[in-house]
Amino acid sequence: MSTQSVAGAPPASDRELKIAVRTLLGRALRRQCPICGSGDIWLGWISIRDQCPRCEYRFARESGYFLGSMLLNVIFSELLVMALMVMVLVFTAMLWWQVELIILPLAVILPILWNPYFKGFWLTLDLSAHPVKERNVNMAAILDE
Repeated sequence: MSTQSVAGAPPASDRELKIAVRTLLGRALRRQCPICGSGDIWLGWISIRDQCPRCEYRFARESGYFLGSMLLNVIFSELLVMALMVMVLVFTAMLWWQVELIILPLAVILPILWNPYFKGFWLTLDLSAHPVKERNVNMAAILDE
């Protein structure tokens, strides 16, 4: 018997699960699973589970998967901090050491605060370019929505 379900169509397990980018971004902002929308994917503010407890989607597809999200997070955070520092130095009469008291904590805190959002954004970018196959998730959990 052929593995083709309909003439010329791929088997159900090879179909791609396409999720709208708007939905993926919304789930990233709410810190939810990009596939099923479950909110129980975080172990804390920084650590994400290996897979979603509901749909069983594996978040890190390979070793070092989230390095890109960390890079984007640090670049964006530090560019924002630098822009703020320049604006404060140019448009205020604050002394350099006073600016450092404000800017240095921001340079450390912002990447930590934005970590889960950049991981979600990274998952959004990846799933937009490479949709997950139905065989890689628990479809019953997704269809129960």
